Amino acid sequence: MNSISYMPKLVSDFELSNKLIEEAKLKAKPESERIKKSQKQELITILVKNGISKKEAIKMASDRIDKLSLDPSFIIKFNDGKEVLVGVIKACPQLYEGHYVADPFSIEDDGTQKAIILPDGNIYSFKHGGYTIRTNTSVAHVIDRINKIQNVYSEIEALGLKDEFEKILSNIEDLSKKDIREIKTLLKTKGVIKNLDDLNVKLYSRYELSSEGRPLSTDKNLEELLRKYGFEFFYDEIAKELTITHPEISKSTDNDLGVAYSIIQSYAERDNFKKDIIEHLGPLLMNKFAINPLKDMVEDAISKYDGQDYIKKLVDCLELNSTYQYKYVIVMLWLIQCVASWFHENEKCPVKGAYMKFEQVLLIQGMQGLSKTKLFSKLLDFNGMNKYFKAGAKLNPSDKDTIIQSNGYGIVELGEIDATFRKSDIAELKAFLSNTYDQVRLPYDRTASKYKRRTSFCASVNETSFLVDMTGNRRFLILPLLAINFIKVEEIDFFQLWGQIGTMYKNGAKWWLDRDNIDDKVILNELEQLHNAHIKTTMIDDIVYEVVTKIEERRSHPNPSLGNHMQPIQTSFSPTKILQYFGIQKPNRSEIAEFKEKMSKAGYEFNKANSLRLPSNLLN
Repeated sequence: MNSISYMPKLVSDFELSNKLIEEAKLKAKPESERIKKSQKQELITILVKNGISKKEAIKMASDRIDKLSLDPSFIIKFNDGKEVLVGVIKACPQLYEGHYVADPFSIEDDGTQKAIILPDGNIYSFKHGGYTIRTNTSVAHVIDRINKIQNVYSEIEALGLKDEFEKILSNIEDLSKKDIREIKTLLKTKGVIKNLDDLNVKLYSRYELSSEGRPLSTDKNLEELLRKYGFEFFYDEIAKELTITHPEISKSTDNDLGVAYSIIQSYAERDNFKKDIIEHLGPLLMNKFAINPLKDMVEDAISKYDGQDYIKKLVDCLELNSTYQYKYVIVMLWLIQCVASWFHENEKCPVKGAYMKFEQVLLIQGMQGLSKTKLFSKLLDFNGMNKYFKAGAKLNPSDKDTIIQSNGYGIVELGEIDATFRKSDIAELKAFLSNTYDQVRLPYDRTASKYKRRTSFCASVNETSFLVDMTGNRRFLILPLLAINFIKVEEIDFFQLWGQIGTMYKNGAKWWLDRDNIDDKVILNELEQLHNAHIKTTMIDDIVYEVVTKIEERRSHPNPSLGNHMQPIQTSFSPTKILQYFGIQKPNRSEIAEFKEKMSKAGYEFNKANSLRLPSNLLN
C-alpha cells in the first residue's frame, strides 16, 4: 500500500524525565549564553557609533538578542495548544520536525506569526529568521545580521559581512552548489539582502525557484506546499476520489474537496506561486499518493489464506439448473477477473497471455425473490469493503455521468438489465465492457483523462428470455439459479475466499475461457446452450420464421399444376408488404431494418431496390 503523506503528529503522552531535561538545559545553556553575550556587545557598539545612547542601546540589544536566542526552559506553543519546552524539542527533534508553532521571536506573541521546527530541533522564524540556539554556521543568522545592521549602520560597513556570509555558505550541507551560486549572485547584485523573506522560500521550504525567484509550478513544489501547510491527502484508485484534509476544512462541509482546493490556492498565492499550480494537484496525488484498498485487502487475505476451498463453499450454496463443473468454473473465472481488475497490472500481470480486459458479466437468472442482489453484496460485506460494491447501477455507455458513477466501485451490479439489453443498447454495451480504460473527466480534472478499468460487472434478471441476439454473448456468464441457501452463505468467510482467489491469480490462473482448451470447451458448449435458451424473441423473429418456413415449403413442394420440372413464379416483395401481411400494418424504420437484417442472416438478402424475389404465392 502506498503511504499516505501525513505531517508528523505530536506524541501527546510523551514525557521526558527531569534528568534528561536538565541535561538538555546544561548542554545548550553555555553555548546560548556565550552567543547572546557576543551578539549583544556587537550590536551595542554599532548602535552607540550611530548616536544612540548607551542605555538605550543596551535595552535595544537586550530586547532583540534575548528574544532571538531561546533558553532550553523556554516554552514553545504548538498550533493545537500543546506546550513543549525548547530543551525537550532539542533532545527529541524527530518527534516535532515539520510542525508549525507560534513564533517565539515575535513580540506580539498572539499566534498570528508562525515558525517551523527544523530537523535538528531548531526553531526557524519566518519573520525574524531566529533560531533557538544561534551559531556562526547559521545561514539565516548571517543574513539576519546583514539586514539588522543595515537598519542602524551604513550600507558600506554592512557589506563587510559578505566575506563571512560566503564562507558560511560553503559549510551548509543541505544547500546545493546551485543554491549557493544563486544566493551569492543575489547578494552581489543587490548589495545587501533587503528582505529576509526573499530567501525564506529557498532556504527553509525547499521550493525549486525560477530565475525571478518564484516557486516553479512543479509536482515537487506542490508536494512541498502541501507538506509545509499540514495537508493530509491521498487518491483512491478504486473509488477514483481525492481526499484532502486540513484543520481549516470542516468535517460537515458538503463540498470539502472544493474547499480544500480554495485553501490550497490561498496558501499557494501566499508563497508567490503562479495560479496554475492548482492544476497539478489531481495528477500529482493520483500518480504519487494513490491507495488501492481492494488490492491491499486481497494481498492481506493471500498472506492469511488457510488453504481451504472457499469457492466450493460458495458454489455449494447455489442450486442451479446446470452441471456442477459449469457453475464452479463460471463463478471461479468471474471472481479471478475481479481480482485481476483491481490489480490491473498490465505487463506485470502474473497470468500468461493476459489482456487487461474485464468484460465478463456474471449474470444470475432466476425468479423474483431469490435475493440475487444480496448474494452479490455479500462478496464485499466485511472490513469496510462494502463501500466498493454498487447495487442497481444504471449504465448508459453514451452517458459519461453513468460511467463515472459505475466505475467508482470494485463490483457493480447492473440495474434494469432487461432495459439495458434492448437491441439499440446492446452493441454499445458490449463495446463498453471490452474497454480496458475509461476516458472521462472527473470533477477535479481540467480535462478528460484515461483511467484503468478496475470494475467487474454482474447482473441479475428474472425473465428467462433476455438476450436479444446471438452475437457477442460470450461476455455474459449465465447462472440459471433455482435457489440460494443463505444459511450456508452466512457461514462463509469471504475474506478467506478472496485469499484463495488472490492466490490463484498470483499463481497464473486465467479468468477467461479458451476454446482450444479441452476442459474449457466443455464449459463453453454448456454456456452456448444457455445463451440459446435465453435468447429473447420478438414479433419480427416470428415473422422471419414464418416467411422462411413458407419459402422452404414452396421450394420443396412446388405447385403440381406447373409440373415438377418447373420453378414457381417469382415476384418482388418489399419488406413493408411482407410485414403488413403478417399483421404489422404500419411498420416503422426500426422494424423494417430488423426484418431485413434477420432475413439476410437467414440467407435472403433484399436488393438495392429494397425488394426480394420470392415465390408469388408466398402470401396466399
